[in-house]
Amino acid sequence: MKKAFVSLCTCLVFQTANSQNISKATITTLPFSLMTIISISNEAFENHFKKEKKSYEINKANYKKLEELLHDSKTNSLTNVDVRGELLIAFDKNIIKKIFFDRFGHFYDGTKYFINKGLFDFILKKAG
Repeated sequence: MKKAFVSLCTCLVFQTANSQNISKATITTLPFSLMTIISISNEAFENHFKKEKKSYEINKANYKKLEELLHDSKTNSLTNVDVRGELLIAFDKNIIKKIFFDRFGHFYDGTKYFINKGLFDFILKKAG
């Protein structure tokens, strides 16, 4: 029952975010070549590596493409992502979506792990 409730809440948040227009989108990355002893969690990514991070704002002309790519995700069975970047999307009405990714195109949005080759290619093109 709890899992169904969480899934329902996730679905409602995703649907709410997707029914809004993107007002700002930013990619923040670490070098993919950065070697660490342990995997970098999303919390560690947000709180550390300040000098190594680089941010790239996505041009408004690319928002429609980004919205299309967000719909093309496939969930997978991962339980961990060695975070090397974050896609931060602000929607109208102050809804913010954070999507973390690793160097191989695995993503974590705070509720589920997924893959999305098109989204990863988009990120590499904009932040590369």
